[in-house]
Amino acid sequence: QLEFRDTGIGIAPSEIPKIFDRFYRVRQAIEADTGGSGLGLTIVQQLLLHCGGSISVKSRIGEGSVFNVLLPIYQKPMRQEEI
Repeated sequence: QLEFRDTGIGIAPSEIPKIFDRFYRVRQAIEADTGGSGLGLTIVQQLLLHCGGSISVKSRIGEGSVFNVLLPIYQKPMRQEEI
């Protein structure tokens, strides 16, 4: 498990379900003209899902966000003679 924290503008609860959608940008970020295409979190989420992981976020306006990334543990496949 990895945890990433920031002290940015935060994300409104109503916007959290949308932040992993392609091209979605949080309204406060658009108003502040911080740039970005809205693809970063989508790409991260898709890569994690592809390898069996996941990402989640908790955020408060004015306090920043905490992203939790779960990565699967690699397990070496057993050989037939080990079974």
